Amino acid sequence: MTDLILAEIRRAIQKRGGNSQPMTPADAAREVREHAGDVDLRGIVDSWAEETLPDNDILDMLRNWNAGIGVFAEVYASHDDDEPAKKH
Repeated sequence: MTDLILAEIRRAIQKRGGNSQPMTPADAAREVREHAGDVDLRGIVDSWAEETLPDNDILDMLRNWNAGIGVFAEVYASHDDDEPAKKH
């Protein structure tokens, strides 16, 4: 899975005009911050480097980002009461 994620990150960096070839999650996070300043892309790659999301979610989000699909299109609102958060 790591190779697939790195391939999508390299593709994203190229779309932003860069040509770096990160080989590890830490390299990818650094290279995206330095060469591909998109905040959504940085968030995805940082989540992968910090292991806060499963790899399959990271891969799906990267593929969507590379396809021009809004990655964070769903917004969730929280409530102060005991009801679960509702999707808006």
